[in-house]
Amino acid sequence: SGLGGPHAREFFRQALDAHNDRVRAAAYEVAEHDPDAALAPVLLAALEAETSEFVRPALLRALAAHDDDPAVREQLVRDIDRGEGHFRAAVIEALGEHGAAYAVEPLIRIASGEGPLRDDALLALGRIGDGRALPVMAAAQTQAADTLQPIVSASACLLGIDCRNQVRYVVQAMKYGAARDGGDQILLRAAATAAGALAAAGRSEVLDALIVAGVGADDPVRAPLALAVGSVALRDPVRMLETLAAREDPEEVLLLLRDAFDMLDEDLAEERFYVSMRSVFRDERRIRGARAAVEAVIRVLEF
Repeated sequence: SGLGGPHAREFFRQALDAHNDRVRAAAYEVAEHDPDAALAPVLLAALEAETSEFVRPALLRALAAHDDDPAVREQLVRDIDRGEGHFRAAVIEALGEHGAAYAVEPLIRIASGEGPLRDDALLALGRIGDGRALPVMAAAQTQAADTLQPIVSASACLLGIDCRNQVRYVVQAMKYGAARDGGDQILLRAAATAAGALAAAGRSEVLDALIVAGVGADDPVRAPLALAVGSVALRDPVRMLETLAAREDPEEVLLLLRDAFDMLDEDLAEERFYVSMRSVFRDERRIRGARAAVEAVIRVLEF
């Protein structure tokens, strides 16, 4: 099945008002990936009424994709400091994902002080890639808690600061946190998040390290590693397929992805993943070994 075309677009536009949370979240996700300036006022109006913890992050990401509108920018910057912590974190993440340079100053303020949103703000600044954040990263590397250092290193690398050593530190922290003889769960979660951000930004060696650490691991170590790998797969399905096609243990990696998809529960993103798999299956010239890898995906993930 496909997700494009005018009929699908119209269906999802109407679904923005659906009573069902899952349908509404899917509609917002489509709006994020298929932006239309005419939708900005509709999304802004929805923000005032949307209180679902499951749906609001998708709405915020959709808004961030429509930030050519000054009213959207103003609202998102305001929401950095408004509402409950998990909603504020969702705003910060959306701003980072969409390269919101207009939000750098308030993000620097949050990233510069202690608080539960500091890690989110640091990663957002790294993803935005604005040089104004460089002093914040330098200060955090000497002042932030040890458990925050993987996030600091990943953010610094995203800003182009000493990537080789930053990546090495993140991978080492992940291995230490996952150690069978008494690892550190807090450090592991931070390192997995940091590694996921680097892998999503194209650091293939970090994706490989995540997979090596996650394959064969048991909970509670497995979960954060699986989530990081799954997030990369949903963002870039073709890249994940390239990784699967190059490995000798694709089914083990797919079991890790299956766990991730169960936890992430992102219906439309998973459907886009499957659509990408089917597309590559029909044109193996794009990736060597793609057909066998896609067959493994179909078999293990059961789609």
